[in-house]
Amino acid sequence: MDQERLAEWFDKYGESVFTYILLMVRDYHQAEDLTQETFLKAHRHQHQFKQKSSVKTWLFTIAHNVTRDHMRKKHPLQHCLGFTMQEIDSKPIPEQMILMNFQNEQLYRAI
Repeated sequence: MDQERLAEWFDKYGESVFTYILLMVRDYHQAEDLTQETFLKAHRHQHQFKQKSSVKTWLFTIAHNVTRDHMRKKHPLQHCLGFTMQEIDSKPIPEQMILMNFQNEQLYRAI
């Protein structure tokens, strides 16, 4: 893949990928780093892109996997069990439900 194509992909999909990652990690700087890692992985593994899906779908798959791997390393027990102790003990309060709905809407728009 030439640098022009990578730059084109970043210009076209970089903001959406960043927003998607930001909604998962909730840390601006970490989302920037993971977005950069996503595009670096796309560059390194461009030979694996078989064009069976859109470029956007392929990039979002990489972003999802990069972020999931980061979260596993950061919180291994939480991701192993699939929930936190706080989630066991409580139900979301109305403010949390509003925030979750907002985040879901933002995620939908990013995708």
